[in-house]
Amino acid sequence: MLEQALTTDLCSDMIATLLKRPRWTIQRIARVINRPAEYVQRVQSRRQSFQMSDVEALAKACKMKSYRLVFDSLRREKFARETRGLYDLGLREVERQEEFERVLRRKPTKKRRASTKAA
Repeated sequence: MLEQALTTDLCSDMIATLLKRPRWTIQRIARVINRPAEYVQRVQSRRQSFQMSDVEALAKACKMKSYRLVFDSLRREKFARETRGLYDLGLREVERQEEFERVLRRKPTKKRRASTKAA
């Protein structure tokens, strides 16, 4: 499903999103996905799009899930007014999913043992 969302516009926006992060450059993106910098520049200029493996490698380097990297690259302003509510609904669902995963990963609290008296 995510592969179908990888349009040239979205991939270009993904590069723009990554370049806003500290220490991310075209060269670093190319190094992470193990491709030449010219490939990343073609994606940036909307002549080519990323492969799903590229997106997964970038998401792993950012320490996030690939769907979140794709969703963060979507710009709310680009949506028509009628569909912005759908975008907001999707954002809430993604945040709820992340909260749910955080709760599942949480370690259970250690219970105190009852103090025992020496015999």
